[in-house]
Amino acid sequence: MQKPGIETGALLRAIGAAGGAIALTVAVATMPGIAVALMPFLKKESYQQKRLVNSLSYLKRSEQIQMREDHGKVTLTLTQIGQSRLLSYRVNELAIRTPVRWDRQWRLVIFDVPVERKIARDMLRGRLKLMGFHQLQESVWIHPFPCQDEIEFLASLYEIRPYVKVLTVSALPEQEKRKLERSYSLP
Repeated sequence: MQKPGIETGALLRAIGAAGGAIALTVAVATMPGIAVALMPFLKKESYQQKRLVNSLSYLKRSEQIQMREDHGKVTLTLTQIGQSRLLSYRVNELAIRTPVRWDRQWRLVIFDVPVERKIARDMLRGRLKLMGFHQLQESVWIHPFPCQDEIEFLASLYEIRPYVKVLTVSALPEQEKRKLERSYSLP
């Protein structure tokens, strides 16, 4: 099976942004015609038509999208597999935004995930590291900026929501506070 290109992710995101389905009017329902009709839905306009055709074919073969034709209209719909793949792209893009002014609050992410969910726990830990959290204890991580939505998304995605909490605190031990403020370059 052919490896997907960068266009594959862009196509999944475009269909996802359109609510999971895009209806296109095409003169001839061929892959090149569909690829050209999709161009306005893609943020980056410099994709080569041949690569888009290859990516569309790959998404169809791998059952990530369905294509339905009806009287000159082609509808591209994300399948369950495509929706899962789209989520993985969103996880990879997940980041904590830095506000203009820090509210001087700390966000603690605490979790107690059962042993039988070890893989999900490890995935959460890995993602927290990538998002710039610092580990205070085994299952206690800290970040200076609001992150409730991002953590809820991860906990839901990994199916460990009941085991994960986000707390907002204003006071930390002085030594820990200074160390964290330096590592995040906070005032």
